[in-house]
Parts: sequence; C-alpha cells; structure tokens
Amino acid sequence: MKEYMLKQFDYHDWANTRLFNRLKELPSYETIFSEKIQSVFPSIKDTFTHIYITDQVWLHILHGKSMNEAIQDRENLRKQIETKSLHELEKMFENMANQYKDFLITIQDVNAVFVIENPYAGKLET
Repeated sequence: MKEYMLKQFDYHDWANTRLFNRLKELPSYETIFSEKIQSVFPSIKDTFTHIYITDQVWLHILHGKSMNEAIQDRENLRKQIETKSLHELEKMFENMANQYKDFLITIQDVNAVFVIENPYAGKLET
C-alpha cells in the first residue's frame, strides 16, 4: 500500500513538473504566467497558487494540524506567493514535494484513519 501511495504522489509531482516545464517552453512565459485570462482562475499563476495552497493545507493536516488551522494559513501562503516568479514558485513546489515524500516514506500505518473536522462538511473519517 505504501508503494502505491508513493507512486500516486510521484505522478502528482510529475504532472506539476510537466506543467512548469511546458510553460517555460513558451515565449514570454513570465508574462503569460501572470497574464489575466478568462477561466476559473484569473491567471495561470492563480491556478498554480490554488494547487500549491491546497497541497500545503493537506500536508499540514497530515502532520496533525486541525483543518481550521491549516485553512487559516491560506492567506499567509497566498501573500507569500504573490510576489514570486515562475521559477521561485517552481522551487516552492519542489520543496513541498520533498516534504510530502519524506512524510509518505516515514508513515508507519498507511491504513490509519484520519478524523478531520471539516468546517464545511463536518466530521470526516478518511
């Protein structure tokens, strides 16, 4: 089971890396990265910000923070990312991926149930 979890995370990491690499192939990629677009998120950077923050929130929860605490960290993360370039954000993703891998490698009981008090959906067991 642990091997499966690591494989799934490796895919997630690979997909994020592929997105960054594809962007860097484009001419004027830094401009394109921050440019306003008509989509679910106002820019590609905002899309990456959403992915990063969501992954960070879950990493904090996996490390034992309450969901409320982890969600409160969102604004700080968003402000931290605001001024970052594509390359800086890519490094942040790489560091976070390493944190996830460290966590997944050292987890003892892969079948442990996490009980999460979700402020929107109530108590969840996962």
